[in-house]
Amino acid sequence: DYSVYETLMTGPRVSAALQKDEAFAGSLKKLCRDCADDPASLSEWLSRHVRIRQIGSTQLRRISVALSDRALAMDLLRALHRLSDETIRIDQRIRTDQRISYLREQLALVTNPDHRDALVGLLKEQERTRMMVGIDGDFAAEAIDPPSVSHDPVSPNPFMLFPALAVIGAGVGAGIGLSRKRLQ
Repeated sequence: DYSVYETLMTGPRVSAALQKDEAFAGSLKKLCRDCADDPASLSEWLSRHVRIRQIGSTQLRRISVALSDRALAMDLLRALHRLSDETIRIDQRIRTDQRISYLREQLALVTNPDHRDALVGLLKEQERTRMMVGIDGDFAAEAIDPPSVSHDPVSPNPFMLFPALAVIGAGVGAGIGLSRKRLQ
């Protein structure tokens, strides 16, 4: 379920793991004032700045972050993917181990051959899941394209900035002009 991956990516668990990540020890202070110290602040910052968009009507998603530091943006996206995937893998491993333990206990107690066959089938399925969790590769989501940085500046957008400044300048100029007329 990709929604778990999306939710974790900007959530407090991954934020706390990102703060403990040695590669980001000094870089988190560049993101926001409290990002290096408070997982909730970092999670809030990630929720506002990390964009996860669906690509067309496919199941693919594009994850982006707008930062002025290109290297930090790429490192952040890599780390968020890695930590989200690891978190899901750990959770899945714990659930699978609990199910396997339960199924083995039940298998020792059940004497009905049909029930034993059903338990053996479930146990095989959980063992398969455990093997998939143990493989060193992307588990929850696979990166199709590595993080990249646009050559065009992300912010400010000149097509929106210049007209907005022109309207503000005209308003300030009109206000000053009207206030001078009233004073005379």
